[in-house]
Amino acid sequence: MNYPVRIQLGCDLVGLKGNPLADKIAESLRQLPSGTLPLHLACEFGGRVKDNDLIVSILHMYPTRDTVMARTAVFFTEVVGGCSCHDDPVSHARYSLMNITIERKTGIACLEEAEPLDQMRS
Repeated sequence: MNYPVRIQLGCDLVGLKGNPLADKIAESLRQLPSGTLPLHLACEFGGRVKDNDLIVSILHMYPTRDTVMARTAVFFTEVVGGCSCHDDPVSHARYSLMNITIERKTGIACLEEAEPLDQMRS
C-alpha cells in the first residue's frame, strides 16, 4: 500500500469545529483496524508496525463546509526482530506525517504523505 490511500473513517464530521473536530478525527484514526494506515512507509529499520497503541496529533486543520484537511502526525512503534543479542526484538519510536482530506458527510478520507516539518517551505 502506497500513497495516496482512501479509507473509510466511519465518522460524521458535519457541524463540528475546533477542538471537538480535531478530537473526533484523532479518535477515528486511533480506532481504525490494524494495518489500515500506511504506517509501514515510515519504518526505517525493516521492522513491523505495532499499531495498537497509536498517538495521533492533529497539527493543523483547514475546514470547509464539505471537507476537512488535517495535517496529522501518527506516532507508533516499529518492532525489529532478530537484530540484537539473543535475537530479541528491538522497538523504535516512529512517526508518520500525513495530509488527510475527509468528506464531512461520508467520513471517506484520502491520505497523502506530508513533507516533514523541517522541510516545509514558507
